[in-house]
This record gives sequence, structure tokens and C-alpha cells, in this order.
Amino acid sequence: PRCCHPRPVDFALVEGVKQFAASIQSASDTDLRKLTSQLRERIAGGATLYAEDIATASFALTYEAVRRALGMSFYDVQLLAGIVLSTGAIAEMQTGEGKTIVAALPAVLHALSGEGVHLATVNSYLAERDFRQLQPVFELLGLSVGLVRDQAAPDQKRAAYDCDITYATGYQLGFDYLFDQITLQRRNNLQLGQPYRDRLRNRVSQGRQTMQ
Repeated sequence: PRCCHPRPVDFALVEGVKQFAASIQSASDTDLRKLTSQLRERIAGGATLYAEDIATASFALTYEAVRRALGMSFYDVQLLAGIVLSTGAIAEMQTGEGKTIVAALPAVLHALSGEGVHLATVNSYLAERDFRQLQPVFELLGLSVGLVRDQAAPDQKRAAYDCDITYATGYQLGFDYLFDQITLQRRNNLQLGQPYRDRLRNRVSQGRQTMQ
């Protein structure tokens, strides 16, 4: 995939993000969505997520969206943590250092690929809290966001997984993945002629059967 070759963490990128964010403060909400859409088009056209201009623009758009929707600004260390996460590395942060909004930075960048982003938390309370807090940020940029609630109906889960960004607990992501693997295995192990017999008996299932 185009997103599997991260570049080294660039400390200078922090200043570039802040300068870009300052330049779009006067832009309208519609303009922010247009800029995000243009980045998505570039990625679809073959550009890499880790190109410096794309990463800078994506982070700056998230920076400005957080400022407008939440009235908060990123500290340099938070931007640096976002850069680290976006390259596939691990960033360790202490309680209260803003992990929730930091996660928005790599989430938006990787959502540009159109392949979907999963944000995992340790429990359902944090999943819902983070989802509700950042939902207006993502939607301001024209990105869809969903929440996989525990014990939700299959159709509700599928709708959440179909979003650009999906919040869920780590264990729920794992359970749904295992469910999908079992479903796919059963489909692959059907007896010869079984799909045809099911159609004759009007047993054809509608829609996709997997969650993710």
C-alpha cells in the first residue's frame, strides 16, 4: 500500500504545521473541507501520505479544526507525538497530556487514503467519550466518524466500520475480526453447489455478512 513507507520523524515539520495552520485561520469551514477533499484526491491519484506537503497540510487542517470545534490549540509536543504516531511508531504520553486530540492528527492523515482508520481504546467509556469529543472535528473536515458500541446490532457495527474513522474498544475490534474470519471460512468451505441450492430455496442472504 502507498502508506507503508513512513519517512523519519521530522522535527522541522512542527513549525511548518503551525505556519500552515495560521495561514488558514481566516478560511471558511467550506474551504477547510475543500482542502481536505483535495488532499484525498491527491492520495487517490498516487501521492504518498508521507509526502511532506501532504502531512503538513493534513496536520494543519486538523490543528485548525480542533481550534474551531473545541477551542483548543496543540502544543509542540502534541504535534510531535502526532507525527510519531502517523509514521507507525509508538508515542508514550502521560495522563493529561492530551492523547485524545493527539490521536486526531494521524487519524485524519490516514483517513485520506479512504481505507478507513480504527482508533482503539481500552474500554467503552473512553471510546464513546473520545468519539463524542472529536466527532465535530472530523465532520468539520468532511470526514465521517463512527462508534462501535458493545452489543450493537450487526448493521450498526457495519455502518460504523464503513466510516472514514471508527472508534471502538480494542477487544471489540478483536471480537469482530474473529467473527469475520469465521464467516469467511464458512463461506469458503461451502459444499459444491451449495450457493445454487440456497438460491433455489430462497436462502440467499442480502448484503455483506462481515462486520469490518
